[in-house]
Amino acid sequence: VTGGAGFLGLHLANELLSRGIDVVVADIVGASPHSLGKKAEFIECDLTRPEQLNALPRNVAVVYHLAALSSPFACEQRPDLAFKLNVQATYNVLRFCVESSAKKIVFPSAAHIYGDHPQYLPIDEKHPVDMASHVYNATKKICEDMCRSFYENHNLDYVTFRLFNVYGPGKSTDFFIPSIITQGLSSHRIT
Repeated sequence: VTGGAGFLGLHLANELLSRGIDVVVADIVGASPHSLGKKAEFIECDLTRPEQLNALPRNVAVVYHLAALSSPFACEQRPDLAFKLNVQATYNVLRFCVESSAKKIVFPSAAHIYGDHPQYLPIDEKHPVDMASHVYNATKKICEDMCRSFYENHNLDYVTFRLFNVYGPGKSTDFFIPSIITQGLSSHRIT
């Protein structure tokens, strides 16, 4: 699980562990996978540096690639970092999958690629995407396309899906739903 010390990665890793699956978490230096305890192997790894992926085990069946700069606002502020962390890291992980004979990569994309206002509801797989309005949208769509390309050129099986407003325990209030919940709780405090 890349990005396994982050919000989604931590929850996924714990779910996989609860099912008896061996889990290796790869995340950047300084990340703290405190909730995993000693149940999962943790490897510090900067996915933007291909040579660091050599530290990862080669007998991996499925790679869940959750490492990313997931804040659309941060992507707008630092497009260079967004492309490095989202696009370059994904390319490196895809190469790792092929070189290590992984059977599948699972890549969560984002509903942001439909743009600020969907053209119709309900949104389906044929809905047009909007790569031009935001850096985050562009990086996610490029990564989806790279997954398809690695399938077509290297027979690497993949699953991509587009997340809509993920929230839960431990989610940063920098995101929509947690910020609304926090605002609601603070406006109804009993003194």
